[in-house]
Amino acid sequence: TDEKNEPNKWRLPYGFTLEGGEYKIVFASGLGDSDNQFLDPYGYYHTNFELDKGGDYLALVAPGSMEVVHEYADYEYSGDKLGFPPQEEDYSYGMLGALKRYFSSATPEAENSGVIDGFVADTKFSHQRGFYYSDFYVQLSTETPDATIRYTTDGSAPSDSRGEVYVPGNAIHITTTTCLRAAAFKTGWVPSNIDTQTYIFPFDVLEQATNPATGAQVTPSGYPSSWGGIAGDYQVDPEIIHHSNVDNRLTASDMRAVPTFSLVLSPADLFGSSQIYISGESIERLCSIEMIYPDGSTGFQENGTVQIQGGSSDNRWKSKKLSMRYKFKEFMKNGTPTGGTRKLRHQLYPDAPIDRYDNIIFDAVLNNSW
Repeated sequence: TDEKNEPNKWRLPYGFTLEGGEYKIVFASGLGDSDNQFLDPYGYYHTNFELDKGGDYLALVAPGSMEVVHEYADYEYSGDKLGFPPQEEDYSYGMLGALKRYFSSATPEAENSGVIDGFVADTKFSHQRGFYYSDFYVQLSTETPDATIRYTTDGSAPSDSRGEVYVPGNAIHITTTTCLRAAAFKTGWVPSNIDTQTYIFPFDVLEQATNPATGAQVTPSGYPSSWGGIAGDYQVDPEIIHHSNVDNRLTASDMRAVPTFSLVLSPADLFGSSQIYISGESIERLCSIEMIYPDGSTGFQENGTVQIQGGSSDNRWKSKKLSMRYKFKEFMKNGTPTGGTRKLRHQLYPDAPIDRYDNIIFDAVLNNSW
């Protein structure tokens, strides 16, 4: 039963027996009823109730009595409701001896194994993504006791061995445009997903990769001076920043005229040997995507993949900036702990009826390049 006050909700069929060390599967699908047992074409029985992913009560009751011989009723999953805890996709939950535990994989018709102690809670940032005009300090936290938070500012994804270890109570000093990525880890636990917050300093963007004394371009730290025979061009064109006609200049306030997207990944994944800017659309790499509204209203952050969109042969490039395709993807537990979603649910355009997306393509408009 899944109701504590209704112990005889669904009856195992007559003749349903288990020998020692034997296993049988019953689906809690809601397709069966208490009198007419539903047996599917594959030989599996189905109960007349379903179990809630967010937590639920579940009990096994002795035949011919009201005696509960086993129950999941020791976790408060909603108010005063007791049962098993919320379930995580692609992880199972059950018994190991007398202990109720999560497991790294489902074990139908086999002994439970691959114990997981828990799931590390998401990381929290004291400052949210957006536009900033003066330095500030960011504190990181997680609700999981004794978890270790690691963070990066070079675009790479933090892992249990990559990134700076965050010291609780300390703060990260943000002084210029920064992509801050963080995840929390604990031995025996499934790590949190990777959260990303991009802090944009508009005045710094206008002068990025620029020698302040000469105005000449410089290569930022961590970025290649060239890749695939192409010279790196990381500077916002000074001809626009310092145009002789004031009305033609790009200003810091102009950068807030439209929403901003931030794609965050390691520079090595962009420009390294055999990476996406070299190999073209055949290569995709994990990254974060954020939508940042200039008025501070809520956008989104998701983890997925990015790759070059369309033709990208190096003898055809009209521009060093190429079109890119971002894909919303969900990553399984055995890969990088990035989380992710199969489909974005967000209204990108306020006057459009579409609010679900599989991909977003950033068009470099190469046909309009010089």
